Amino acid sequence: MKPKIWAAVTAHNPMQRVQNLLQIAYNYAEFEADVDLYVYINYEAQEDAETITKIFSIVDFPVTVVVADPGYEGWYLTWAHKNDLASAVLNKEYDYFIYQEDDMGLKNHHFNYYRKWRPVLQREGLVPGFVRYESYEGKKIPFDNQEKHPLGGATRKIWGPISFPVPVHLIVDREVHFFSQCSNPYYGAMILDWVEAN
Repeated sequence: MKPKIWAAVTAHNPMQRVQNLLQIAYNYAEFEADVDLYVYINYEAQEDAETITKIFSIVDFPVTVVVADPGYEGWYLTWAHKNDLASAVLNKEYDYFIYQEDDMGLKNHHFNYYRKWRPVLQREGLVPGFVRYESYEGKKIPFDNQEKHPLGGATRKIWGPISFPVPVHLIVDREVHFFSQCSNPYYGAMILDWVEAN
């Protein structure tokens, strides 16, 4: 049986990045899962909701455009999905929950990577994630974690005066070379199974 995914995307002034939104929809269409996609747009762009809904009619799965309340201005738009996420978790209709911003590319192989390594890392209280990058002249350039950091020492102070030691865990698994916690754990997206989301 295919897993069922509740996915949320935030899109500020969505018509400015409509190609990104289409690419996100195409990416989810390739998932080996049943996906319900919710696109949260800023209140000021509410007149674009009908147009965006029509654009999404080209994909073969449900896409719902949600106009955020006026209080979710600017960066707060990234929080507009939280109540709906909580309801989806409590209703127990979905196996996985995904959140991403409209400039992130999340594909089926990322989802499969998460599902493969989640049980291994879960034993250590860890969660698989991804490093955000942009392509430039054929190279992948990370833009949150562009500095070197020690694999077992303290991270640099990303969030003010607080640093933390990167824990080192031995994981006995022939497929694992290593996992590393980046100094800046923010990647503008998340995948959660139901247990994590709950």
